[in-house]
Amino acid sequence: MFFEKARDENIRLQDASYGSMLRAFSKEGRVQDAMRIYDMISERGITVNRSSIYALTDVICKEEPSEEVFRLLKDVIERGFTPCAANLSKIIASQCNKGRWKEAEGLLSIILEKGLLPDSFCCCALVEHYCFNKQIDSAVALHDKIERLGRSLDVTTYNVLIGGLFVERRIEVAIRLFDYMKTRNVVNSASFSIMISGLCHEKELRKAMKIHDEMLKLRLKPDEATYKRLISGFT
Repeated sequence: MFFEKARDENIRLQDASYGSMLRAFSKEGRVQDAMRIYDMISERGITVNRSSIYALTDVICKEEPSEEVFRLLKDVIERGFTPCAANLSKIIASQCNKGRWKEAEGLLSIILEKGLLPDSFCCCALVEHYCFNKQIDSAVALHDKIERLGRSLDVTTYNVLIGGLFVERRIEVAIRLFDYMKTRNVVNSASFSIMISGLCHEKELRKAMKIHDEMLKLRLKPDEATYKRLISGFT
């Protein structure tokens, strides 16, 4: 009540008061009130304690994702605050599961630019989405951001990605990604099979044979029927 009266009479409170109100509204779960206070803080350039901002991000990450929630999260991250990675992952994963790829992509892009990385599920879901929709450049670009952060996708997603690269005849990129997969120990029998068959199809038999020998050395030989089909590409 006092806050509303002060606002109506255009009386500015101390910065700490705004921070205290933001934290209190957030902890009470009064999300709309907390977001309104945050917008006021942003518009007026008010400096508040970081704990107040984090209290807000924690509560909005538990809300049903909406355009308003995404707007606020993006603003908070761009201002240099780092919300809980688990909460961010939960929101992005929710959007992926609901097919809201644009929203998930937008939030993930900002997070990666800040050097943060959510759970691998979010990244894997987006990469596979790109591949299935023939957006290979977007898939590779997202992977490269993940690689720069020293992280990796899961083997199933990698196999989808390198398979998509061979469909588009992006041989050198497929080889580069496969080499990275090996450094991260994220390969399986299917990974080698995709590489060997893809290289054989492109008449890169020497490279295919080298990968074939690596596969045997690592004891990742596929079942007999698959192996016979695989080596038939060398003839």
